[in-house]
Amino acid sequence: MVLKNNDENGIFSCLANPLRLQILDVLQKNPLRIAKLAETLGITIQALHRHVDKLSDAGLIIRDTDGNFTTSSTGEVLLVQIPTFLFLSKYKNYFSDHTFSGIPKNLIQRLGELYNCEFIEEHVQAWQRAKDHVVNTEKFLYGMSNMMPNEFYFVAKELLSKGVCFKILFSENMIVPKGCLKIRKETGWVDAISDGRVEELYTKHLPLTNVINENAGEILFASKKTDEVDGGSLFYSKEPEFRRWCLDLFDHYWNNVQKVNSVKFQEV
Repeated sequence: MVLKNNDENGIFSCLANPLRLQILDVLQKNPLRIAKLAETLGITIQALHRHVDKLSDAGLIIRDTDGNFTTSSTGEVLLVQIPTFLFLSKYKNYFSDHTFSGIPKNLIQRLGELYNCEFIEEHVQAWQRAKDHVVNTEKFLYGMSNMMPNEFYFVAKELLSKGVCFKILFSENMIVPKGCLKIRKETGWVDAISDGRVEELYTKHLPLTNVINENAGEILFASKKTDEVDGGSLFYSKEPEFRRWCLDLFDHYWNNVQKVNSVKFQEV
């Protein structure tokens, strides 16, 4: 599909101005006359007029019969999409060498739900955050990954003793540290699969890592060079929207992506 620039009303130029985005946000919450809007924003009416005129010409705000400015239907829809643009802009350097491979289109369109998050790009800190996330689980842990440290199974043993339920999705060619198969048995992970406390499924390829519990979610994207998760950075948040996005991604893989019968653990 070829996209043509048909921005005759200047909608994109409106969105490129932080003050105009702020005006849209304020008016979405409460219709205001221009004097009150200027007071709320802390600017002069004269300075505000040209921004209001620009937004009006673009069809993003309208004036009602009482003289109050409010967002139009178009403005309301754009406000829903803006967090996606902000997320992509904020992390443009990261995504210059990472990919959205493996993420369904409907979740690509909802990337704005990831905006309010903690981004950790130092390797040791990222692994510590991931460990803390798992350790603090109280009810359930859902995860999908193509790698798993042996330490996970010792943490899982403790969590299983507290009644935590697990749903784990691994890739077919799973890479694990030496001794993993033995540790899976010794920590009771294999027995927990047998008695249903752990559900473990396998798929051909996982170009991302995703972990969710009742408190938070985390997501690791794949490197463009390898199409594999490098584990050196992650996005983490306790925000409900972020966690819901991660949960919907997990549900997509758990319910819709083709599974294989078993995983071939590669100990390295």
